[in-house]
Amino acid sequence: MTNTKKVTKTELRRQLKYNVIKMMEDKGFWCDDEGSNITFGHDAYHTDYTFWYRPSHNNISFDNNFRNDDDLEPDVEKLMKSIEDEVNQMISTYMSNNNLK
Repeated sequence: MTNTKKVTKTELRRQLKYNVIKMMEDKGFWCDDEGSNITFGHDAYHTDYTFWYRPSHNNISFDNNFRNDDDLEPDVEKLMKSIEDEVNQMISTYMSNNNLK
């Protein structure tokens, strides 16, 4: 007889965090994991475009460091928004599939 250990919600949330990190790294972003706050950046965009992820909030958000909208690059802005939507969709699906909401 085999005993199967039940996966806890804490373990599932930890796995989600690593899934987000892996997904962003696969897209070429570096990661600064401080535990409760994770910053993602990309060498091609320097620190002008970054993502922030707080595992406790269950979403990733895109931000830019420009002082006015005239400095924004529309194509890059559109790409970053697309990445944000894609990662948030993965988070939402994972949360729903694992009954974490």
